[in-house]
Amino acid sequence: MHDALTSLTRLGDWLLALLALVLVAFMFFYSIRFPWWRSAMGRHVAAFMGVGAFIVVIRVLRMAWPDSAVLIVARTVGLTVMLPVAVWRFVLMLRTPRRRPVPVATENGERS
Repeated sequence: MHDALTSLTRLGDWLLALLALVLVAFMFFYSIRFPWWRSAMGRHVAAFMGVGAFIVVIRVLRMAWPDSAVLIVARTVGLTVMLPVAVWRFVLMLRTPRRRPVPVATENGERS
């Protein structure tokens, strides 16, 4: 059982590192390819993904330096910034009008 948990821990560490790499790559390409600052949704995506990337990168770095005071403070700052960004995301979702379902034709040709 211990070997299985160790293997899962290592797999999780690698997946976390891969996630950090993908999030940082996303932020890099998003920032150079799209005018994200021109719309509320663009700014929101940049903020949400940027803070998410920051938090994940800090976690990966803490695997190497678990007792680093700088990383502990950075994590706290990242989580503090993520809270209002997550609330912002929730508010944007609530403000977005719901789309009405598109009518679908039934077997006899009537629309439902």
